[in-house]
Amino acid sequence: MNNTLVRKKIPMLIKRLVFISMIISCITFTSCVSLSPESVVQTTTEPVLKDSYPGEKDGKLFLWKLTQGPVTMHILGSVHLGEADFYPLDNKITQAFVNSDVLVAEVNYFEINMLEVQSYMQTEGGLDDNSVIDDYLPPEEMEILHGILNHYGIPYETVKHLKPWLIETTIALMSMMELNIDPSFGIDIHLSNEARQAGIDIFGLETGIEQIEFLNTIPLDVQVYSLMETLRDFESVAVQIEELISYWQSGDVQSMEDLIAGELFSIPQGKVYYQELLVNRNINWMDVLLSMCSEFEKMNGGNIFIVVGSGHLVGPDNLIDLLRSKGFEALRY
Repeated sequence: MNNTLVRKKIPMLIKRLVFISMIISCITFTSCVSLSPESVVQTTTEPVLKDSYPGEKDGKLFLWKLTQGPVTMHILGSVHLGEADFYPLDNKITQAFVNSDVLVAEVNYFEINMLEVQSYMQTEGGLDDNSVIDDYLPPEEMEILHGILNHYGIPYETVKHLKPWLIETTIALMSMMELNIDPSFGIDIHLSNEARQAGIDIFGLETGIEQIEFLNTIPLDVQVYSLMETLRDFESVAVQIEELISYWQSGDVQSMEDLIAGELFSIPQGKVYYQELLVNRNINWMDVLLSMCSEFEKMNGGNIFIVVGSGHLVGPDNLIDLLRSKGFEALRY
């Protein structure tokens, strides 16, 4: 890993890479309305970063085993992108996976209708009222954006009407590909392919369109802030992604949490992303997973393998602790 570039601040884009998988796949395969206060599930207390995790002293992987009665769930954190040296996966991950009855991922990639996704992006991914990104970015940031687009051979005309989150994701993916950081090496995509070949059923917690909508409905001012962050620190984006990957490979949960959650709490815009892309979705997933566990319990038990972004497994509102609060015993591998 190349860590020669000193990181001053992690753009919110990097944090989103471990929250949501379609931020990668919708760009890979296809090359605004603010949410009302009533639609947001709010946390009851000010977030406090955790200082311990189940099994942390012994665990070295982003893999947890949760048990309740005859049902076992293995939950693996993914970074949704990766490098060839990710594989083969650790034997503990592989064994838990091959012994599972079903793979649960953020989305079932094999059920994504890419024509539908492309149509949605074309109709909903643009700025309102025929405005252009120049209307929202200061001249200095626009100059940086033009330089980046020129570097990658992307005509400004093709992006000028796009929403900030879509421009940001596009240029970041180009940066990743320069360093051979490839979405096709993402853990969730890899395991989905393995499950299909092995005949393991695949269940998606969300649809592809739903995942894009999470990003598309983030308030525009927050999108603009995030894009400006990425533009100002663009030269270090790829290195910061490599840093994130290194935390996953070494099982450094605490550093992952600091990277993902720490700075998000310090600014209002970051709190919006944290609430919308992590907390609310964790709560929604809980209902789905508990219902699935109930069904398996009726069938005298079963093994469920879950792969979601690592950001969902760290921080004060993580999915592991939510399940523990429902009586599951948790152990980190």
